Amino acid sequence: MFGLFGGGKASVKVALERTRYQPGETIPVLVTVTGEKDLNIREGRVALICHEEYQYRYEERRRDANGRWSTHDKLEWQRAQGEAGKHVFLGEGTVRAGSSERYECNFTLPPDALPSCPNGKILRLRWAVRATLDRKMAGDIEDEAEVLVYHAPRGLSGTGPFGRSNQPEEAALSLAVPTLEWALGETIEGQLLVRPVKSFGVSEVRVELLRVEQVHGAPDPAVSVGVHLDLGLAGKRVKGNEATQVEKVKVQGGVKLEASQEMAFPFRITIPTAPVTARLHDGTVRWMLKGILARTLRSDTQVEQEIVVYGAR
Repeated sequence: MFGLFGGGKASVKVALERTRYQPGETIPVLVTVTGEKDLNIREGRVALICHEEYQYRYEERRRDANGRWSTHDKLEWQRAQGEAGKHVFLGEGTVRAGSSERYECNFTLPPDALPSCPNGKILRLRWAVRATLDRKMAGDIEDEAEVLVYHAPRGLSGTGPFGRSNQPEEAALSLAVPTLEWALGETIEGQLLVRPVKSFGVSEVRVELLRVEQVHGAPDPAVSVGVHLDLGLAGKRVKGNEATQVEKVKVQGGVKLEASQEMAFPFRITIPTAPVTARLHDGTVRWMLKGILARTLRSDTQVEQEIVVYGAR
């Protein structure tokens, strides 16, 4: 519940049938308006809101006391907000003291609705239903209920093993996993398959799960219908921004690999609660599964495969 203005003259409350929805589904909404004192309003409305936030990296030029110019990188958050639907449930008038009125309406999520990404490091997207009592020359009275929009796996991953070694002349590597489509919180169980072409030693065998967030180098001033970035970057040279989080699992310590001796290293790695795979209006979230033969005094031999992470099955 947002803070109430005007000395608690009235309150508005949003209730949803449930909080998780897929694109194309209908969201039933119940709005309750309670009057404690007579309150004049311009209108009462409820809207389906999409919030987006991006952290941009840009160049800033500074001049010191001696007149010399230097360039520095800075980070700045920019925000976007838009309505995917709106209903007006009260016209201009008065919410009477002692009254309690309930209003029902439905919103349908667009079939191409982007998934919720509420906890990203440099980009975030959040859906909510917001009810507002719009007051003239005074603060509005509002309440929001968050909507978690999720996409489910579509069974399009094919069969493995997956990936290709970055050094095929040293060893053939691949990842044997049952699917490339996963959901948050699930545990990926599989094998890192190794067929050395040459004999060599490794200091460690490990599997990594990477989440890579990227924000585009130039913000789009009109990111979707009805959604506009609140730009404060005019005249600045905007660069791309990237943040990577890595989960590591050691599956074998130091070992000597013999040419043509095939080996399979089982692994288990759990997908943390984090942003799902997403292509947002001004950034992306990607997930990568990587198998690594760590080598001393030379570059690692590794295999990498992109996976798709959804909000739920």
